Order: sequence, then C-alpha cells, then structure tokens
Amino acid sequence: KTSSAYHIMVGWFRLNQGVTRLYHAIVEGDPGEQSGKYVQKLLPSSNDSKFSFEIRDPLDGKDALTLGRVIERLGKCCVIEICPVTSHPHQLRRHLALMGCKVAWGKS
Repeated sequence: KTSSAYHIMVGWFRLNQGVTRLYHAIVEGDPGEQSGKYVQKLLPSSNDSKFSFEIRDPLDGKDALTLGRVIERLGKCCVIEICPVTSHPHQLRRHLALMGCKVAWGKS
C-alpha cells in the first residue's frame, strides 16, 4: 500500500517476472491428441515443465505461445491446464481453436 511497493509491483508485471497465469478449462475435443503446423507435443525428457503440448502461432502479427496439458479425459471433453506465455486478446480461445477444441467452461 506504499508508493514504492506499487512501483515494484508494476515493474514485475511489466517484466512478467514472478507472475504465472495458469488456467483450468473444460474443452470439447482432445488437445493432447493434436499435432500439426502450430502444435507440438513436448517430450518429458526434453521438457523441464509439466506441460505436454505447446501452441506457437502469430496472433495479430505478433509471436504467441501457449503451453498446456490434459489433466483428465471425460468422454468427448477434457479438463486441461493452460498457461499463456505471451499475452494477447483471446489468445487461449484462439490457440485452442487451432487444435480443434472449444472452451466449454473455464476458470483462472
């Protein structure tokens, strides 16, 4: 609640240091089964994180990256955990659409 604390927090957010946006969603489709031009499966041996896929696709002319993993499969739907590394409007929905998935329900 001090001016100096405020400026420190603003600096962290600008540099995106120490802040991770992590979302859980139920999607129609199975992003864990997809691969293609924009989607890559991450092998556990070459991946230091818990994520199993990444989506790289330019959005509005700028690089965009989303990491994710399937937590549970529920028939035609999946519970997923996704993390936008970059921040663009509607990035998660647009990247999931590339994988043929539609967000049925989500929560941050």
